[in-house]
Amino acid sequence: MHKEVVIIGASPSGLTCGKYLAMHDKEVLILEKNTVIGPKVCAGGLTSKDIAFGIPETLIEEKFSRNIVHTPHYNTLIKSKNPLVYTVSRHALGQWQAKQAVKAGAEIITEANVTKIQERELLLADGSKIGYEFLVGADGSNSILRRYLGLGSEKLIMAMQYIVPERYDDMEWFLHDKYFGCGYGWIFPHGKYTSIGCGADMKSLSTKQLRENFEKWLKALHIEVKNSRFEAHIINYDYKGSRFGNKFLVGDAGGFTSGLTGEGIYSAMLSGQEIAKLIIDKDSHSENLKKLLNLKKRDERLLDIIKRAGIFRNLHFDLLGLLLKNKSFAERVVRLVEY
Repeated sequence: MHKEVVIIGASPSGLTCGKYLAMHDKEVLILEKNTVIGPKVCAGGLTSKDIAFGIPETLIEEKFSRNIVHTPHYNTLIKSKNPLVYTVSRHALGQWQAKQAVKAGAEIITEANVTKIQERELLLADGSKIGYEFLVGADGSNSILRRYLGLGSEKLIMAMQYIVPERYDDMEWFLHDKYFGCGYGWIFPHGKYTSIGCGADMKSLSTKQLRENFEKWLKALHIEVKNSRFEAHIINYDYKGSRFGNKFLVGDAGGFTSGLTGEGIYSAMLSGQEIAKLIIDKDSHSENLKKLLNLKKRDERLLDIIKRAGIFRNLHFDLLGLLLKNKSFAERVVRLVEY
């Protein structure tokens, strides 16, 4: 089998890339190692930037125009006229994106595990060989294409959560060095369940320490997780380029995720779309990708400030909590989230 463009991973980035290429008459094959497209360890939070990609209203589970930010000594309510954050099921999002990609003309094969990459050919676990002109890695933080290109991943976030079979009322964020170091904890209500989790830079806290702190935090908040499902996932935010000859990286595989927030769905879809444009026209220049990378750099500068704060980190968090009580400052933060 030979295809013009092969995409490894039916992720938000891979499906967006595949759909855009197929819409522009490219022959596209998307390979997904899992049986079902969509499920992933993810809190499922979206902002208005994600919605602008055309995600339908029917996929949105909850909308939050109010968010509560907790720091060691302050609890601050942020309110907006429009929703600040939305929640969505990653399974539902993946299924919708897959249908859109197939409708545009892309082909998707599930249970297709790529075991070896060669210059113009892929080898699958079942022994099949697939040739390609262009290859896109959209297979997440542990991307086989990223490894083939010899790109290490030094900037990693460990995210973990419990899926609690109970709907909480408010979307809440928790900043506390004692538990999460440079990261944060969250409560994200969905339609019939709530994602309660945390994430932190792996150089800030080891996985073992973060898990222990997470359990202590849950106990301190009297959150019962006895009948809940535990999940954990590594997020790569180590961007080292996206274009390597006829090979490209998008989404988590390319390290496009924000190191500050861990938010990756928007960057995944945008990078997938913009890399598709580069494949269609190798001389094209993406202002959208440039803007995304500039925002990512801004986030990582802020993360670096938090890291360097050391024993004074909670003072920084409390200062943020205090400033967020100021309406004009809170509105500026809202604009940063939206754009």
